[in-house]
Amino acid sequence: ASQLASMVAVATQEDIVETASLAAAVESALDACGCAPAAQAFAHVRRLTMAHLQRLRVHTDGAEPSEARPWDRARLARSLMRDRHLESQHAWDVAHRLERRLVAGEFRHITGRLLAALAENECRTLGLGGDPLGPDPVGIGRRELDAWLGGECVPGTGGPSLTAPGVDPRPLLGGEVLARYALEEILPRKVLRFWERGAFDIPSLRDWTRSTCLRLAPASGEEELAYWKRVGRALFRTAEVQAWWGRPTGSQDVTVLAPAWLKRPHARLRLVTNQVELAFHWAREGHFIHLDLSSYLLAEPSLRRRMQATDRILLTHFARSPRHRPRQRVAACAVVNLVAALGSSTDEFLSQAAQIAGQAAQAALALHTRTQARPPARLALLPAGLDLAVAHLGLELHSSELRRLLHSLVAHFRTAAENIGSLLDSGLPPHTGSVGVRLAGCFGEENTPTFSVGWNPAPDHPRPPQPALDAVPVLVLPAVRGVRGVFTLHPPTSDPS
Repeated sequence: ASQLASMVAVATQEDIVETASLAAAVESALDACGCAPAAQAFAHVRRLTMAHLQRLRVHTDGAEPSEARPWDRARLARSLMRDRHLESQHAWDVAHRLERRLVAGEFRHITGRLLAALAENECRTLGLGGDPLGPDPVGIGRRELDAWLGGECVPGTGGPSLTAPGVDPRPLLGGEVLARYALEEILPRKVLRFWERGAFDIPSLRDWTRSTCLRLAPASGEEELAYWKRVGRALFRTAEVQAWWGRPTGSQDVTVLAPAWLKRPHARLRLVTNQVELAFHWAREGHFIHLDLSSYLLAEPSLRRRMQATDRILLTHFARSPRHRPRQRVAACAVVNLVAALGSSTDEFLSQAAQIAGQAAQAALALHTRTQARPPARLALLPAGLDLAVAHLGLELHSSELRRLLHSLVAHFRTAAENIGSLLDSGLPPHTGSVGVRLAGCFGEENTPTFSVGWNPAPDHPRPPQPALDAVPVLVLPAVRGVRGVFTLHPPTSDPS
């Protein structure tokens, strides 16, 4: 054997030797030594091994049977170096040993989980440790789940956090379980890959069994008390309730006091009105209020200054005056990360944004159909990082290029909603929570801890650019000085019809 090895070494003196060249040199050495039957047996075994490895298929989680990939020893070695931090020589040794076991066992199909377990076993055999090869689950881990079920801690951003006295961990725990189930069992694999890299997010991922938003307005002839009781009942059935009030009201009636006694734990109520006195009273009590922009601009200057001082007034500007129906449901909501769509040109950016919007709509469709068995009637698609995208593309805030870009984005979002059988919602958007923080974290934006969510391309400026007023469906602005004079005044809408 040592003489044959010396002959092969002389025949293969290159720095890099391929396996096929090495095998041919072995056969030539055996023939030269008069061992033709051994050379034939060596070649026969090699042909059988190569044929077996060519037929071997690896099945991964979430992939269709037709998507099974062929066996690749180099792929396994690279994953061992990347995930287990093994040196190259040890990684290739483990991969080679595992390949021999698969050939000896005459495997035709092998799952990714079994492959990870066999690789871990080989690492333990060689004394390289026993950490699992597979990646962590996309949801919460079982260790954290066990700790939370034990009651010592509740879900946190970076792991379990201590429970505050009097905090009920069950709603938080239920939300984490729902999110994990949605990510691992419901979302299609292709859609999940977009979510994992931060291309989009679902604000209601921890509460996807309920509709995203329910808008309520007083019906014709409905009394105040009956309306606000209806709002209170709806808080238990949907993730968010947007209560609109457009009738004149006094200072001590049911409507003024309603937000205080409608507070519910783990329920979100958003107050919408065009009555400036009512908005000021609500804001003074600590509630965030969405006020019609035209009503704000028509108010007395002194009242506007007092509303500004509360820091609780959000001005809402619609491209078209909304119709406040007694009941309107927004079934699902998704946020598209425009920073993930940035490319070398505007056309490439729009193409990538349309693709991401399509995947986000598919995610919303998958979650909604699991609970309702039908496509969502209305879908809210919102952009994130619009200001960063506009700055990257080098567009002026008051240019016609920005107007065309915004029109194109709205059209792509509308197409994405129509492709799943839904209408693009253009009303007051649902609250998106901490979505902007997660999307910014996925892209490692150290100087930008959170992405702005919404259609305002200049959220840091008190005056939004005119192209945004013309092109986007809705703008939400803080009540600050300097907004008068840049908007066209419309009389406030008080009639729900």
